[in-house]
Amino acid sequence: MEKRAYLGNANIILTGACISILIMGISNDILILKIIAFFIFSIFAAFSVKFDILHPYMWFIPCFVMYSIASPLLLELGTHPYNSFGGHPIRVFDHGKVLNLHFIAMIAASFFITPAVNKPYHDLTSERFAILKKGVSWIFIISLLLCISHVVGNKMMGFTGKGDMVLSRNPLSKFSFAFNIVNVCASIYLLEYLVKKETSKMVRFVTFASVLLFISFLLSGHRNIMYRFFVMFIMLYCSYKKISLKKLLIIFSLFVVGMFAATQLENLKMALLREYVPMRRYINIESQLGLATLSPYKVWILQTLTSILGTELMTSSNVLAIIVYNVPRNLPFLYGSGFLYDIVRAVAPGFLFYWEAVSTASHYHKLLFPNLYYAGHGPGFSLVAAGYANFGLIGVTGLFSFYGYILKRLYAWYSKSLIGFIFYINFIAIGIIAIRTDLSAPISQSWKHILLPLGVMLLIGTMTRRVRYSGAGKQFSAIPKMNMT
Repeated sequence: MEKRAYLGNANIILTGACISILIMGISNDILILKIIAFFIFSIFAAFSVKFDILHPYMWFIPCFVMYSIASPLLLELGTHPYNSFGGHPIRVFDHGKVLNLHFIAMIAASFFITPAVNKPYHDLTSERFAILKKGVSWIFIISLLLCISHVVGNKMMGFTGKGDMVLSRNPLSKFSFAFNIVNVCASIYLLEYLVKKETSKMVRFVTFASVLLFISFLLSGHRNIMYRFFVMFIMLYCSYKKISLKKLLIIFSLFVVGMFAATQLENLKMALLREYVPMRRYINIESQLGLATLSPYKVWILQTLTSILGTELMTSSNVLAIIVYNVPRNLPFLYGSGFLYDIVRAVAPGFLFYWEAVSTASHYHKLLFPNLYYAGHGPGFSLVAAGYANFGLIGVTGLFSFYGYILKRLYAWYSKSLIGFIFYINFIAIGIIAIRTDLSAPISQSWKHILLPLGVMLLIGTMTRRVRYSGAGKQFSAIPKMNMT
């Protein structure tokens, strides 16, 4: 990227940071002003990278903002769906401090990401892509068999919810990771269709995959397998097609619709394994607000907003509020041991063990949400909470500075090599989900579900090619030479 263009982008993001910091400074714990500061910064961040959807400013910051403001915004509107969250009086906690911590994390990550815009890697004529294609079919078949084993195992064990899978310690229930590897394989097939401009094959592939993933969701209860596929496909498509602002708005609209649809899928988890599937119940906004004079239109808006934000989007804010209240008042800081827990958890091959390795999330789930923990459930977690639980404000700043630097390096890798390109396209969904997890999730899923499968594909492709050339050499050496004398 040219220096002049980079400086122009940097000036835009710095202006946005200054304005949003000023608003946060004068907010005096007025939640709506803090929320406005988040939106202003995200808009300036998008302008600074010219709305390049592949840049972390365009996917990480907006999603981080949504996770950050969901619970405080519902509280401000008076439509928060919980009086008690996991046994804790969520409405009385200091959500102003929660927003402050999220804001500091966002600024720290953005500073290290930088507004430099990179072009995607498009050289697919290399030998490495040919080798990768030879190895992908083997990994695809093996992963697909593991997915089938996972679903069949759920049926055989009579599971009707995720809690059943966790409590059973059944080895087959650990094979859900294979869905993510199938997604990596799908990205390679779709990449080839895009390069060769085989639109009809691409449409058939996406349609068939969508139906298959939805059926898998009805059998396994994993919504994220559909989410990861669609995020991967959209990012892959945008890497090869020029996206106008109009198309970007369409993608954003589809994203909002998808978020609303996802909330309605909650009660369809493992629906094909249950005899009765209750429909999702809406929160009665009018009775909750105590306002009979609300127009039907306003009720619908509040209802829809609460249905979208009042699910997984608000869990990270809720958990952070509970952690902030209890640490260090009732529980001590972890002083780095939480990060060590997460690294061990990320490295350990969990599907081989019946036990669950300790992580920051499981540690606090056990202490603060025992009823959910021992029932095989969890309220989610928060990457900001992971930083705060270890070193307080310093932990939040340090963790998100590190996370922002990693995002910057991955985005740079995306433009320099084929493996970097495929890795980044598949990592984006992980990078978003990581906002509501501890550090173990992004580390584990990055190398186990993306990097390791890609390495094995290259190894298989290389071995296959060597065997073929070796066989061809023997065949030619067996042909008798003609005596011309």
